[in-house]
Amino acid sequence: MRQAFSRFWPLTEDDRRWLVLICSCVVVAALCETAAILLFGELTDHALQKGSLSAFWVPAGQWLAVALLGAAVGYAGNSAAVWTAERFVMRLRARVFGHVQDLPPDFFQRHRQGDLVERLTGDVESIEEMVVSGVVGIVSAIFNVVLFSAAALWLRWDLALATFTLAPVLWFTARKFSAPIKSVAREERVADGAITSVVEEALGNVVLTDPPAHRTVTPWRVRGTVQLDRVGFRYPGQDAFTLHDVSLTARPGEFVVVTGPSGAGKSTIAKLLLRFYDPTEGSARLDGVALDAIPVSYLREHVTLLPQQTLILHDTIRENIACGRPGATGREIEQSARSAAAHGFIAALPEGYDTRIDPHTARLSGGQLQRIAIARAMLRDAPVLILDEPTTGLDALAARRVIGPLRELMSGCTTLMITHDLQLAPQADRIVVLDHGRLVESGTHHELLARRGVYAELQGAPHGVRLKKSGPTDARFDETSW
Repeated sequence: MRQAFSRFWPLTEDDRRWLVLICSCVVVAALCETAAILLFGELTDHALQKGSLSAFWVPAGQWLAVALLGAAVGYAGNSAAVWTAERFVMRLRARVFGHVQDLPPDFFQRHRQGDLVERLTGDVESIEEMVVSGVVGIVSAIFNVVLFSAAALWLRWDLALATFTLAPVLWFTARKFSAPIKSVAREERVADGAITSVVEEALGNVVLTDPPAHRTVTPWRVRGTVQLDRVGFRYPGQDAFTLHDVSLTARPGEFVVVTGPSGAGKSTIAKLLLRFYDPTEGSARLDGVALDAIPVSYLREHVTLLPQQTLILHDTIRENIACGRPGATGREIEQSARSAAAHGFIAALPEGYDTRIDPHTARLSGGQLQRIAIARAMLRDAPVLILDEPTTGLDALAARRVIGPLRELMSGCTTLMITHDLQLAPQADRIVVLDHGRLVESGTHHELLARRGVYAELQGAPHGVRLKKSGPTDARFDETSW
């Protein structure tokens, strides 16, 4: 308990004056309640015994005034306590969530998602109950015991002493019978996969003590050279490698298409470049710096991902675009929408940019939602752009409508497009073909067609469906030396 308290008490620094005020309200409320007890005793033992209205009104008025004062002070203290507790919970959740973002990728393979959610919710609340509510509760308990004991001795010292004598016996009995109940509750929580101790929950020892990956570099002006050097990757818990000895380089301003049959390992490359995973073998680098030496937040600040599934928030169009770069002005948001060919249909909506959208409704088409996502990516203006199947799920007409905005988005960026749809492949500076996790071909559109290899086969099949199965290859194809 001391360890947990010492770790999390510093988070209350901004709220300690409020804690002092809350504790003061607790003390005043306890005094008022004690006074109300004594006045009520005076009212029943003396005024009512006399049967005189004149003797009744004065103590009755005093009791009512003290009770109202105590209720008002108690209400103010409780409101301030709830407000302070929620501020603490928000601050702690933000700290834990920020820490989670910097944890190494294998952390999320070693811990279940349910445990992480519980730590961000239940564990944080347990910590608050100990650090904030616990302090207020201890102050309240101490003053209530002292004042109520004094009031009991004042009213009937003999009965008060008898009660004080029996209190240890009652405490021991309650403790003895509570132990089996706690044991049963603990076993039930273990069966549910929960943490076995409230104190361990309060410590949050896995999330808050698991160190982020080692960071060795200082920020620099990122140019956008992306490199994979003899990268091999195997997903945690899997025996087979998804990628084998893959090497490629994409330089600033270069447009590289990564294609291949389904299951070739294309999307895995995007996950490695964003450090959702780290390579099992070899290394991935940005401007020559190993990705595992770069703070995750700094890396992702300079890499824009347009994922296969269009990510739309349950909010306005304006907020959906603005989340690409918080603090962007309305003019910058509108300019990004214009560049993404989205301004026209947005302006035609009754509420324009303030229209609330939901990805699961038919208010906007898939192509329109994709253009909003492209506008968000344009607003980010990061030097590296990763497009993961940007036209998946769109019909032919919608796909053609987003090709222009995609070209605009790629302008000046180091762009890796992972795709089955090869409409933009002829304009790529280079096309990289993966097959069975290996890099088997690299070159321009015309060069690869002339080879009549895997790429030519993909071009002849609708949406990249394999026409025939090619034989496996063990030869390493190093794209950088092609």
